Amino acid sequence: MNGGRPPAPPSGSEPPGLGGPGPEPPDGPRGARQGRRTLILTAILLVVAGVWAYQRQQRSRAALQAPPGGQAIIVDAEEPLAEPGRSAERQVVVFFSREGTEGLVPEKRRIYVTASIPDQARQVIEELIRGPRRTLNVPVLPRETSLRQVYLDGEGHAYVDFGADLISRHPGGSQAESATLFAVVNSLAYNFPEIKSVQILIEGEERETLAGHLDLGRRYYRDLSRVDPPALESLQAGEEPIASR
Repeated sequence: MNGGRPPAPPSGSEPPGLGGPGPEPPDGPRGARQGRRTLILTAILLVVAGVWAYQRQQRSRAALQAPPGGQAIIVDAEEPLAEPGRSAERQVVVFFSREGTEGLVPEKRRIYVTASIPDQARQVIEELIRGPRRTLNVPVLPRETSLRQVYLDGEGHAYVDFGADLISRHPGGSQAESATLFAVVNSLAYNFPEIKSVQILIEGEERETLAGHLDLGRRYYRDLSRVDPPALESLQAGEEPIASR
């Protein structure tokens, strides 16, 4: 008999809540270490995200193009370069055929100035497709001609890629082929010193000829001997071009 006293606890144990550390609470040293790691990781992620956002903003503000010669042109991406009424313009010369003469004759046009030479070259070809404005001048490209793209490589070789309708709607004949080819070549090479040569592609591929005569499998260079002499003389003197007739 123990006189009603509660039994003693087993040897080596202590009543709950007395003595010993007991189980570690969730917010103890281990929880603190995990919290610090979380804060450090969050800070690192925020820094990386901030650097990425800054670099992206810098890239979006400028477009870079490296023209022949290697010097980059920086363009503010916030300024639209080819929007009518807001962009600078420049005068260019395009060449057409003319009734009664074998040579090409020039007409002056205006295009929008952009940072891309191929884009400006495309505008010149589009003026050729629109056709002449002066009386007696004759188109060199069918009005239905589709222009796919203009490319310019690092060596100054331009490639003008037309749709198949240039062939299907071309009138044919050696004189008409010559007029088409050298109107395209001279219109680009005369206006853009960056363009050294021009090759015509059809649907992205080389073709043997345009309509059975001139070779389309090679590059062509500016040839002002194809231009009507009086018209060329007037053009070089800065006057309004006047042809033989």
